[in-house]
Amino acid sequence: LKIWLEDELSHLGQCPWENDYNVCKAVCEQAGVPLETVSLQHEYKDRVISYTVDEARKGRTPNPDIMCNSRVKFGCFYDAIDGRGFDYVASGHYAQLEEASKDEGAGNGHKSMRLL
Repeated sequence: LKIWLEDELSHLGQCPWENDYNVCKAVCEQAGVPLETVSLQHEYKDRVISYTVDEARKGRTPNPDIMCNSRVKFGCFYDAIDGRGFDYVASGHYAQLEEASKDEGAGNGHKSMRLL
């Protein structure tokens, strides 16, 4: 999931995204799974950065992490990969998962998991 804005913000100095990407690549190679990058830079700028700037201008304290999680990582990211046949997706967040029962939404063609 690529949300960094290295092109637009290169004038601010270095961003460690290359190091992060190399760590992901090494982990995937060790695990024997492919690494695919999904670029959501524009969505991140539109849905998170714009919100953060707007809230700050209004004198409120924004929470960009919550917006990123709800609007990008668990929002448009899933839309971008829908139909690609992934059994699991690693988001980089630590989680303990439990498979949901059919009463909780499983059985709709998607594997449903509940974050504990």
